[in-house]
Amino acid sequence: MPSLRLMAVAGCLAATAAVAQEELPAIAMVEVEVDLASVEANALDYWPRIERDLTEAILAVADPMLSENGYIVDIQVSEISLEGLAVLPETGEFNRLEGWVYVRAEEGAAPIKSEQIALDAQSYIPGGNSQFYIIPGRPDFYVALVNVFATRVVEEVVELGS
Repeated sequence: MPSLRLMAVAGCLAATAAVAQEELPAIAMVEVEVDLASVEANALDYWPRIERDLTEAILAVADPMLSENGYIVDIQVSEISLEGLAVLPETGEFNRLEGWVYVRAEEGAAPIKSEQIALDAQSYIPGGNSQFYIIPGRPDFYVALVNVFATRVVEEVVELGS
């Protein structure tokens, strides 16, 4: 799916100017958890580092926003699938990444924002920031979905500053 990666990069570059002009809210902490226990899924067999990769991608996109005094951003990934099937093929390929973003003013507080993000590689048109996190040794579909998900997470936090 090389076109998916190019689409993600092009979409991320397109919105750089708009995001740069806004007053950016600060992010103090990012935590990602992948919980696929409610369905028979094998994504973590193929992608055991996806929590770490998503965290690093989000931090790369949010770099200008990072501060000790900022929002706590929790991400709960609930679906990694291919055409709606949670059991991935031997290639580990997936085209859907879904989860919830919870933004808190401080650790342990109730979320001030909760937003579901569902990316479908066949229908999502990315927007957002120009940052693109390179994940060594990962196929294009993985890199693109992780990066676009990271961009969408940061866009949700940026909306708080608008």
